[in-house]
Amino acid sequence: MDGCELSWQDVLFAGVAVLVESAVRGATATVVRVRGRSRDGRCPKCGSPSSRVHDRYQRRLQDVPLASRQVEITLEVRRFVCVNAQCPQRTFAEQIPGFTSAYARCTDRLGHC
Repeated sequence: MDGCELSWQDVLFAGVAVLVESAVRGATATVVRVRGRSRDGRCPKCGSPSSRVHDRYQRRLQDVPLASRQVEITLEVRRFVCVNAQCPQRTFAEQIPGFTSAYARCTDRLGHC
């Protein structure tokens, strides 16, 4: 063994733009709290970047099992204000490319729930 330690970030979220805040192994599932790493979001209507945060909320997602145990993710999602005055979209929730989709209750890698 080479002495390198693995983190939850390495095991569950390699290549995903999230930051693991905590992970707790419960009786039936592993619960992981994460948040997005990017500084801003892109409006889904006009594509304008925005770093102006309107609100935050918690989103619960199912993820692929780990060692035959269910993985539940609590994702802190930011709602951004679209800064483009001509855009009809006033606020929008951040999405993490390759990880979350709008309105989904599971991660993109788990598939459809």
